[in-house]
Amino acid sequence: MGTKPTLILVRHANRDTSDPHLDNGLNEEGKTQAKALAEQLRSVTGLESPKLISSPRARCIETLEPIKRLTRQPIQIDPRMLEERPDEGAVAFKYRIQEFLKEWYRHSEGTTIVCSHADWLSYALKLLVGARGSFKKAAWVEIGISNKKPVLKLRPNFTS
Repeated sequence: MGTKPTLILVRHANRDTSDPHLDNGLNEEGKTQAKALAEQLRSVTGLESPKLISSPRARCIETLEPIKRLTRQPIQIDPRMLEERPDEGAVAFKYRIQEFLKEWYRHSEGTTIVCSHADWLSYALKLLVGARGSFKKAAWVEIGISNKKPVLKLRPNFTS
């Protein structure tokens, strides 16, 4: 058996909102946040060959880019990480989050870093550890496993 699974949930950094209808990437502040995030995660967790999973949105992918450069790990794009779509409905939205989390819990070892959106992350956190809260831009939480149950380990830049 490998190392115990750790899940790090990350909200994307500040995005370029010059045209909010486009899938814009990060603005300059967001790029600075993404670099700081990578350094913070490296200093706290070590970032030993993490699995990187992102929402298809440019702002999420670009938030993980500095971590990708540090770790030389590819970013996997997963549409289950998208925010709730207007045509989707709450039940379907929550179901796809549950499916992702079940898959992670059953099959993951080591560290998985997921970059998604505030609504996705808040619901995932509630499902995993029963915590409620909001994620600021570029905020993250670390979920570990203790006694076969997910537990909240760290909450930098997170408001409960």
